[in-house]
Amino acid sequence: MIRFHYRLSIFHLLFFILFVFNSCNQKGNQTPEGNLDLKAIASDTTMQLGMESSYEYAKSIIISSNLVYDIQASGSLAKGNYYILRRSSNNQKDTVARGARVGKVVNVLTADLNKDNNPEIYIALQSADSSKRGSIIAWEFDKDGKGTSIKSDHMFAGMPGFYKGKDTIYIGSYANNQTALIIEFPAYKNTDSFCCPTAGPVKIFYLYNKKTLYHNGIAAADSTKKFMGIKF
Repeated sequence: MIRFHYRLSIFHLLFFILFVFNSCNQKGNQTPEGNLDLKAIASDTTMQLGMESSYEYAKSIIISSNLVYDIQASGSLAKGNYYILRRSSNNQKDTVARGARVGKVVNVLTADLNKDNNPEIYIALQSADSSKRGSIIAWEFDKDGKGTSIKSDHMFAGMPGFYKGKDTIYIGSYANNQTALIIEFPAYKNTDSFCCPTAGPVKIFYLYNKKTLYHNGIAAADSTKKFMGIKF
């Protein structure tokens, strides 16, 4: 009798294992929740939230229900790497752009400055020291997902002496209903301490055309322009 119950228990155990195995196989054939290529791809952006804690910076930008960009930065605040993941619902492979960065990622912006229906991605950086000098990493992706790096190191090269850092980088309106990438910073007179610039804020406008970010104007108070004595 004991042997019979023992065999019966083994039979039940084997049956249970087979049942669980079959159930798992059926689930494996279903479309998993959070599939990166669903038509409603924007809705699965929440699945990225669990990944954010492993990165120095993480942000998802929803362009449409069919197109999402995930931007992440690894390493320390001062330097490391950046990653741009382009996810779409047109059965294309997800595109990843990556590279080295120097500075803390403070924001990620998107705009279609050249109006070609392919939005650019702008990663705004600040140096880790107290000056918080800015820099930008820029990419553009075509409709097939091919990424192109946009040259941007010239934007902060050769800044005049009244520039000490403390940049704010954002997308804003410009003349003739244009949209521009704007770098705003306080201007310093020679007698100003670092804490207290007195020359007023300066805005430099950048437009994007023919794969080039180019300077196209400056906004500042008349007194500040006179003090700068420089034409941009």
